[in-house]
Parts: sequence; C-alpha cells; structure tokens
Amino acid sequence: MKPAAAQLLLDRVPQLLQLQPTAMQEKVQQLSETLGITYKQAAFMSARQPEQLLFRPAQEFLQTAQQLAVAVGLPGQDGSLRGARVVINAATDAPALLVRPQRGLVKRLLAISSWFEVSAEAALRMVAAAPELLTDSWSGIQRRVQALRDILLLWPVAAQRLVIKYPKLLFLSPRIVNNKVKVLMAITHKDRKAIGLLVYKTPQLLRSELERVRVCYQLLPLLLERSEGFAYAMSAHSASLLLLPPPKLLVRSARILAAVQMAPQWQQQWQQQRPPQIQEGLAQNYQRFERL
Repeated sequence: MKPAAAQLLLDRVPQLLQLQPTAMQEKVQQLSETLGITYKQAAFMSARQPEQLLFRPAQEFLQTAQQLAVAVGLPGQDGSLRGARVVINAATDAPALLVRPQRGLVKRLLAISSWFEVSAEAALRMVAAAPELLTDSWSGIQRRVQALRDILLLWPVAAQRLVIKYPKLLFLSPRIVNNKVKVLMAITHKDRKAIGLLVYKTPQLLRSELERVRVCYQLLPLLLERSEGFAYAMSAHSASLLLLPPPKLLVRSARILAAVQMAPQWQQQWQQQRPPQIQEGLAQNYQRFERL
C-alpha cells in the first residue's frame, strides 16, 4: 500500500494504531490461511474492511461464508465447503459479503438472482465485479440498465445479458458512456447501433484507452491487407484485438503472415478465411491457429 493510501486508512480507522505492524501482519496471515486465499487477497480485503477483518477472529468469517452459502442455496449444504468457497472467492473482491448483516445480504443476493434471472453463484460473481450492487436500490439499477439500453440501442434482453457479463458498466456515468460511444463511432465510421454491437460483444471497450483502440483499429486493415469493413467485421465478432497494445498486435500479425508465406496452399487458405476466423487466429496467436 502506498504511503498516502495508508495514511487515509489510518485517518478513517484510527484504532489501527493500536496494532503493532507484526500483529497486523499476523492478522492478515491468519485470514489468508483460514479462508484459503493468498496473502495479497487477504491484505486487499483487510484494507477495505479493517474494522471487521482485523479485529475479529478469522474463523468467524469462514463460518459467515458457510452460513451465507447455505442461506442462498449454494452447493455444499451437506457440510462440505464448496458453497463457502464460492462466497469466499467473491469476497476477495467484495469483502462486504463477509461483514454486512447477513439477513440483508441474503435478501439482496436473492433479489439480484431474481432481477437478472441468474443463479446465486452468478449473482455472487456479479457482486464481486461490481460491489455497488449491494448498496444501490433496485430502482437505481433499473435506471442504469435503461440508460445503457438508450445509449447503446440494445434490446432489453441484450442489455440484461451485457450487465450480467460485465456489471461494472452499470456504474459508469451515462455521460461518460455516451462520450465513449461517440468516440468509437468516429474511430470506426459506424453508427450508434453498430457500436452497441461492439460493446455487447466486448464491453471492456468502454473501460479501455480509446487511443489504443483507434491505433489498433487502423492497423488491422493495413497489417492484413484487407478493407476497413473487414476489420469491423472482425471486431464485431470480438473486439479483443483492439484492446491489445499496438506493438503486440504488430508482432502477432507479423508471425501469422510469416507463417502464411511458408507455403502456397496456406496463402490460398488464408485468403479464404472469413473475419471471425481471422480474428480468432490473431487472438489465439499463430501457434494455435489450427487452419494453418
């Protein structure tokens, strides 16, 4: 933890000064060993919920995970720790799962399962990705989903699937999302509906550095000697290549094209590949491109 962050934590929780550094390290180590997680994960959790995780026995949090797993109907009600492991894995990103009042947590997790028509395990994964789901109201969440629909021009079922896949998008400012969509429209020379498809397939685009996206999008047709429309069709299948650092995209393309030049039959086969096949080949790198 950086000095500034450590000072902010001490200002927020002054009772941490009561713990000697060695005692604090032991507490984090005990949490790590009891929950079966790494020391780094335990430290992250402790920094988010220090009042609870550093001043209560670690065994209590394992029991809490077990109780929560049973309450929401996860596997492991026969006494095994399978369900508890699902809860603990989610809690490494959303430690509030182990410290908030359990009655309210159970109610919210079952509500998320109902709202988005997902299993309790999927609801926990959503909370791990976006802990704000534990605190925002259902009406607030509905407004956020509607905002994504309006900006991306998605059908209701598509918007719901997008949120399930990448719940962090819910808590981006609609103004920021709209601005990023406009930039993507300018980069690709496509309309809002086409950008909605790109974001639906690869939601990380809205949280990425758009200058990198621009460079990679412009590089693809040049490197592959294909049209810009071909590059868009590749991205519509999956825009993961647009998230790569440009030098990495250059290296992958060079390796694929070098392999193609090794045999005439490969060159013919390469020219016949459709955009999704080319995209998958570059995304998996040349060693796993089966068609070559």
